[in-house]
Amino acid sequence: MLSLQDNYNQLKNDYESYQKMAEGIIQKQNAKIMELDKKLDMMSLIVEISEYINKGLGSSEIVSMINDIMIGILGVTYSSVYLVQNRKLRLKVSNLKDTNHHYPVKDFNEKILKLETSIFNDIENISEDKRVEIHSSIFMPIYLKNNILGAIVVEHNRYNYLTQEHIKLLTALSNHLAICLENNSLYNKIKQNSQIDGLTGLYNRNYFFPL
Repeated sequence: MLSLQDNYNQLKNDYESYQKMAEGIIQKQNAKIMELDKKLDMMSLIVEISEYINKGLGSSEIVSMINDIMIGILGVTYSSVYLVQNRKLRLKVSNLKDTNHHYPVKDFNEKILKLETSIFNDIENISEDKRVEIHSSIFMPIYLKNNILGAIVVEHNRYNYLTQEHIKLLTALSNHLAICLENNSLYNKIKQNSQIDGLTGLYNRNYFFPL
């Protein structure tokens, strides 16, 4: 027969075991809640960005808007946006004077290779311009289905600043940016077609007297 002390010790051990199990379950639930909060925040952010970009539909400034968003949202030091023209990636906007270290762009333009997302962190300076310090970089292609529309390169002067979490956010953003860019292109084509006479090929009154 167990003594009172033994009973007490048994109850204490059972309680501590239960407490540890309960704490473990609570921690797992809290982790799931935090993950859901992150996903919700990301979706809210993407919706806001899409709405902001769509306000500039038809504007030549839409690429600059995208670049400003990359810098503001990700907190990066540098951002560059490339768009495909004649099957080549052409730099449209950047706050860098020298982008010669964007090797995936060179490889694509020379060999027309399929672009892949890549992250690069190096203690040594990545930039070929020694006046600029770059130690962390992500290259993110912008695809609509299987069609390459462009690419975004975000960079930071701090080593290991950019991580897989940034890639997750950029991947989600790039999918929506692809739709925004395609919408912008279609809008401009429709606008241009509405200003040209189908028979003569000359500008019509819509061009000279826009509504």
